[in-house]
Amino acid sequence: MLPNGMLLKGCHTTMNNKLEIRLADDTTEVRGFGQPITKHAACKMINDYAADIDAANKFIEELKDIPQWADLLNDNRFAIIKTLLDPAFQTVSGVFGKEIIMQILAQRDCEGIRYIVGKSKGKSTIILVGVSEDGKNKPRQNDDGELIAPSKAIVNDALEDVDACTPPDPAVKINYVIAEVHKASLTLNTVHTSLQVSDNPSDLLLASY
Repeated sequence: MLPNGMLLKGCHTTMNNKLEIRLADDTTEVRGFGQPITKHAACKMINDYAADIDAANKFIEELKDIPQWADLLNDNRFAIIKTLLDPAFQTVSGVFGKEIIMQILAQRDCEGIRYIVGKSKGKSTIILVGVSEDGKNKPRQNDDGELIAPSKAIVNDALEDVDACTPPDPAVKINYVIAEVHKASLTLNTVHTSLQVSDNPSDLLLASY
């Protein structure tokens, strides 16, 4: 069994010897990061997350009827929390086409893709950026002793921030590729309105699998 849980074997055409494909270590090499999961595991992850968001949002709504919370409810910071927990804000599904993924992976020294959660047009979004090995080839550890990815983003540190919504400036040369989740992504609220009462979010999001 290989470090990433995948065992691929075949046979030589004449010698009948088993051939084992050794994939990258999924704890020390960026290109090996990630692990396969079953549909059952994926469904549980999806539904558990949706249930937690729904429960938290319901609790936020219940606070409106508690007088002693009135001052807090009028605080702008509480409004931010409410927005973050709103199913209409929570982007839970989206599609990245293979062209943008291949553009990211095709960059020099790119060994993987990091996803980053952001905010765009009043909704959460997912951003992809290519990452490379950090050159040390040694895993770092956090306070809990867990391994931290030995990677760095493939970006031009000298490039000034450019508004993505403005027309491209010929004088600005961007030598890296970053992708945002497709505009046709689904929020948790959209998923709920598309489902029957008894259905789980995974029934829609993984319907074709």
